[in-house]
Amino acid sequence: MLFRAMAGLEPGSTLPADYDGPHLKTHSFEPESFEGRIDFAVFLFGDILSAVASTHQRRREEGHFRNCGAGHLNPDETNLFEADHLNYERMFDAWMQKTPYPHVAVRYERLHALAPTISALVGAPLPLVERRRRRTRHGMIEPSDRRAIRQNYSQLIEKVEAAPDLTFWL
Repeated sequence: MLFRAMAGLEPGSTLPADYDGPHLKTHSFEPESFEGRIDFAVFLFGDILSAVASTHQRRREEGHFRNCGAGHLNPDETNLFEADHLNYERMFDAWMQKTPYPHVAVRYERLHALAPTISALVGAPLPLVERRRRRTRHGMIEPSDRRAIRQNYSQLIEKVEAAPDLTFWL
């Protein structure tokens, strides 16, 4: 959603396979690897229970695992509830500090409300699609899975809960 808006693409939920524009979408935990290749970055973070459960339900695929630095794992055999196999905490830690180029970090759940501020920081319009409710909500997650995520992602949950909704390094 955010990437498509910034890239000037029609609203949708996936990146077109033939996209060859100036924008980059990544799950990298190595922001320094983009030095000299990008001018600005936006890091999205949000509710860990929903993020992990959503990935478990909708993104258990080799390409996503590879993008998250876990290409060595078999998605069909990996229990995302038992450990941070997809490096979410490494991503969060890497992007919640100064990088070699300007960037903002914004809480997914506040993205629409903060879009005008982000647009001013980025220096470009941010035409987001209408806000819709997240597909994966806490009540949809099995209680045992919620407990496992809370236990195994506890440090990351604390970091995300303590983080400001919007942080920027210009």
